[in-house]
Amino acid sequence: MSEEIIKKRLSDIIETDLLREIPRITGSGSRVEVNSKRAVLFCSNDYLGLSVHPAVTHALSDAVADAQAGSAASRLVSGDRPEHEELEKRLADFMNVERARLFSTGYQANLGVLSALAQKGDLIFSDELNHASIIDGARLSRADVVVYKHRDIQDLETKLAGKRTGGLKIIVSDAVFSMDGDPAPLAGLVDLASRYGSLVYLDEAHSFGLMGAGGRGLAVHEKLDDGVDIRLVTFGKAMGLCGAAVLASSHVISLVTSTARSLLYSTSIPAYIARAAMASLDQIEKGDEVRERLRRNVRLFRELSTAAGLEITDSVSPIQPLITGTEQRTLNASRMMLDRGYFIQAIRPPTVAPGTSRLRITLSALHTEKQISGLIENLVDVLK
Repeated sequence: MSEEIIKKRLSDIIETDLLREIPRITGSGSRVEVNSKRAVLFCSNDYLGLSVHPAVTHALSDAVADAQAGSAASRLVSGDRPEHEELEKRLADFMNVERARLFSTGYQANLGVLSALAQKGDLIFSDELNHASIIDGARLSRADVVVYKHRDIQDLETKLAGKRTGGLKIIVSDAVFSMDGDPAPLAGLVDLASRYGSLVYLDEAHSFGLMGAGGRGLAVHEKLDDGVDIRLVTFGKAMGLCGAAVLASSHVISLVTSTARSLLYSTSIPAYIARAAMASLDQIEKGDEVRERLRRNVRLFRELSTAAGLEITDSVSPIQPLITGTEQRTLNASRMMLDRGYFIQAIRPPTVAPGTSRLRITLSALHTEKQISGLIENLVDVLK
């Protein structure tokens, strides 16, 4: 009976074109093989190409030679490695905050921090298009979760004014939204937080390394970092690695360290990843030239898309979604583009709302003008 229920649920997913399959990828940089087909990679979050930067890869290989393969346990069980402590200090100094705390992934960071900080009787105000890890962390917290319309400051203020609590209030938002590439209205969030006595929690996953002085993210770019209480940075996007860190006051970090279950019960990132992350951070800090190269690629994509009649969004980030509508049309377009040598993932519900399935194109500093122009030419032909 149980097996039949599972089969039925799987059948429903297949019939609605929502089955997920993991492609096999070999190679690195912008040229890869996907299921043995050669393709230009246009669905990676390695925005600056640091996953293949010699300084980062050499730091990683040198660190691996000197270190054990894994961390063996969580940091609270088996203790800190010097590399963990050094990376946290480097990140805190770089972002001009009191302390940082490492997590194994960005997902675990959001899950752990939100569920650790907020409790029953508290309020979390969450943008409706926030990342799944924020949604899940808010749910696990047992706080009252209030969802406000996407980037809608007026709706958020109405809900802040209408909800009263003697406990904690947290406004949480992505800095740059992962599916649409649009930025949070940070000035409005900080202003409302000040007026209604709320904390601001900003997930800088898709802005860290790309925006602000030295790549410090949206809050620094907007000169509002003093108004943001908690920031998340991930190592799996612009840094080209894996892992994450939460940056905040000493009190927040101490509370998180004592109560965040995804920290307490997860094996920490290996010491060699921490050492490679410091090399990546060096490249980010001095990476104005590579950031400008990325911005040029984004501008080129948008100019060529507009000239070719493609319906693009207002995003000026490396995330450039092409809304294609139905799940089947999106899947077909993704498969046809792969046959032509361009790998773009089809993004479907529940990741995005029904009717807004899309090709999520992500640009990198590694892409050439020829690769981008070829992408546009083939997209125009396929989407016809």
